[in-house]
Amino acid sequence: MEAIRQLLDSVVQSGGLLLVVMIIFVCALLAAFGIATLATSRSDARRRLAGATGLAAGGDLLSGGSLRITAPLTGVGGLFERIAQFILPKGAMEPDNALRVKMIQAGYYNTRVIRIYYLMRILLAVGMALGLAIVMPIIAADTAIQSVIILAGAAGMMGYFLPVFLLSRRVRKRQLSIREGFPDALDMLLVCVESGLGLDGALARVADEIGRAHPLLSEQFGFIGRELRVGRDREVALRSMAERIGIDEVTSLVTLLIQTDKLGTSIGDALRAHAYEMRSTRLLRAEEKAMKLPVKLSVPLIFFILPALLLVILAPASISIGRDMFPALQNVDLSIF
Repeated sequence: MEAIRQLLDSVVQSGGLLLVVMIIFVCALLAAFGIATLATSRSDARRRLAGATGLAAGGDLLSGGSLRITAPLTGVGGLFERIAQFILPKGAMEPDNALRVKMIQAGYYNTRVIRIYYLMRILLAVGMALGLAIVMPIIAADTAIQSVIILAGAAGMMGYFLPVFLLSRRVRKRQLSIREGFPDALDMLLVCVESGLGLDGALARVADEIGRAHPLLSEQFGFIGRELRVGRDREVALRSMAERIGIDEVTSLVTLLIQTDKLGTSIGDALRAHAYEMRSTRLLRAEEKAMKLPVKLSVPLIFFILPALLLVILAPASISIGRDMFPALQNVDLSIF
């Protein structure tokens, strides 16, 4: 006991008081997690009953429903999942929750991703703040404690919002990929419908054909085919696809198909007009990017190329003028220019 006390005294005297406080905090946090895990542990029978109840209540892909009961996590994964239950906001697991819809648009269909998301935000915030608070006194020993606290708080805020940024970036990337390949898929859907296939068969055929060129669109069309095969209504399946993707082009197509089906008009004519509009929109989008290019190029031209060009042009003339005005510059060699 005396040896431990001497060790702690030596650490404190050498400037490691913050490290000791952090160790105590981590130990207390682990103890609290352990107590919470023991208090909230449930039997396997209750887990199975809860899964069966959720399955009997019905559900779809957007609400996280599944055709089989998801086995509960065990070990470290189960511990983290139980911890995440305490930090989940109210209504975070509801089907119409904004974060749940955004997760599906990012390609994460399992409801456990919501718990992992909130848990990672807390862990990154605490971990980055504590890491910077520990590393800063080691790197810069003369740093004031106020500066360390401010930097640690900034690192914690960065870690807290980092998953939000990464999730939004993934959603934009997937939506851009779908938007670029959507006119091609629409043309193929029009060809399949005009060749005599029904809408359900045409969607399944397009999902098979565009799998290599546009895998995300193939995945979404494949979802519709599987939902229709299990007896789901076509209108509900189409609207679910629009919510899963979240772009205006797909929403307008879904609205068009639903209205065409209800009114009994020709699906081929409607698809032909819509495909022409989508191709025109893609062409206009490409022309818009081309028109923005000169404006974007002006920034590197002004700040990087123009100063170097002025230096090359004006430097010899400046030295020549300086020679006439200042005799000390007579020995300057201009051959380098």
